[in-house]
Amino acid sequence: MNEQPAPSLSENVKTFANQIGTLARLDLAMLKAETTSHIRSFLLTGLLVAIAFLCGLFALAFLSVAAFFEMVSTGLQPTMAAAAIAVFFFCLALLVASIAIYRSRRASFTPVRTINQMRGDLQALKASLAGGTNGL
Repeated sequence: MNEQPAPSLSENVKTFANQIGTLARLDLAMLKAETTSHIRSFLLTGLLVAIAFLCGLFALAFLSVAAFFEMVSTGLQPTMAAAAIAVFFFCLALLVASIAIYRSRRASFTPVRTINQMRGDLQALKASLAGGTNGL
């Protein structure tokens, strides 16, 4: 029966340092992937919002011109028609701004998966140290 000698303290420290290095590299790779995903999603959303804004701007311009002429043709004074359209667009702008503020407060770039993974890694390392084992 060949019994292997217990690993020395220096071998245990070397193994532990290698495990920590491996975990750190893996966690950094996960952080990079998650952050890249968040940034791509944010940029795509920004592009779509810009396109929607331009389309909406043209539509609102034509709609406001049509509404102005319709109001004037029904006998409303041109200044009152312009004021009514301005009040409508001001209310619409307030509504859109409040929705944007609400959504921006909910947005988060925190890499939740990476943080949870790192917490799990730390717990595994603590358990490994407390149990005196070399593996995770």
